[in-house]
Amino acid sequence: MDYYKILGVNKTDSKDTIKKAYRQLALKYHPDKNKDPEAEDKFKEVSEAWGVLGDDDNREKYDKMGDNFFRSGVSASYSPYSNIDIDVDNFFNDFFQNININRQRRNTAYQTQNQWKNSRPIKGPDIIIPVYISFKDSANGFESDIQIERRETCHKCNGSGNHEDGNCSICAGKGVIRGEICRLCRGSGRVFKTCTMCLGSKTITAGKNIHFKSPPGIRTGSYLRFAKMGHIGRNGGNYGDAFIEIKVKPHKFFSRTEDEVHCVWHISFVDAILGTKVQVPTIYNTSLNLKIPQGIQPGSKIRILGFGFKNMSGNKGSMFVTVEIIIPKTITPKQKELLKQYKNLT
Repeated sequence: MDYYKILGVNKTDSKDTIKKAYRQLALKYHPDKNKDPEAEDKFKEVSEAWGVLGDDDNREKYDKMGDNFFRSGVSASYSPYSNIDIDVDNFFNDFFQNININRQRRNTAYQTQNQWKNSRPIKGPDIIIPVYISFKDSANGFESDIQIERRETCHKCNGSGNHEDGNCSICAGKGVIRGEICRLCRGSGRVFKTCTMCLGSKTITAGKNIHFKSPPGIRTGSYLRFAKMGHIGRNGGNYGDAFIEIKVKPHKFFSRTEDEVHCVWHISFVDAILGTKVQVPTIYNTSLNLKIPQGIQPGSKIRILGFGFKNMSGNKGSMFVTVEIIIPKTITPKQKELLKQYKNLT
């Protein structure tokens, strides 16, 4: 899979260029805007590409490793093991760094009344929040709350941008002067002042709580959608959506390739010769009695069915334990005699 080709960029392009290409494609193939049956797959594909090329460390690894990037399991886990890690103070900055210039201008336009000149209702901008979860939480599923900030209708002026300030001082609330419509209140008999809460912008920034559940088997680059939890639209348009972007932290023992789990287990050379049984942990917070056959060779893999990640069909992949043998620099006379006996047997 060529991530540069997916985003239509060159390997030498800057991160800003790649980011711009990603946002354009994400908007083009967004399932809410593009009803083509293949749009959702394309949206996931460009999101996965940005998940790699948008991260400096992973882009460097991808450039160096090529196709080995996928086989190594690096592509499935991006960043140590802990619960949710959300930088509430900085996530909005991260959000605005990951959207294109047009969306930045639309968000800035909320500060003025000029944005309401177009009479056509326009859906509000979406919000994207990156959330980091642990490797094991990605396997078992995770549930938590997150606070976001969004632009919504000002509740003091109900989105009008102003409020009544009493009877007109010119016409005394009558609306007319000497048979003519009052120019100050335009015949209403009331005067209005700019809303002191939204300062005429018709919207305010408000905090919202989102309770989310990530399903078992979720991987880095997946999105959880929350309808109408984004920013308010223009001219009566609906709220945009909020998206939680899942990022899975790497584990010191396990790695992931598609639905498979991989780990390395070290044994002594004596155990390799005679065989042994070991307790191996799993991603499901359990352990397994694993039998190591006698005479096993370094680098041999033992497959354990049903202890990998859950896939779309609800089945679990396999767990692979790579056995490595520890070769001591010195051995005891007893060990030496044992080796001689083994050599004679073979």
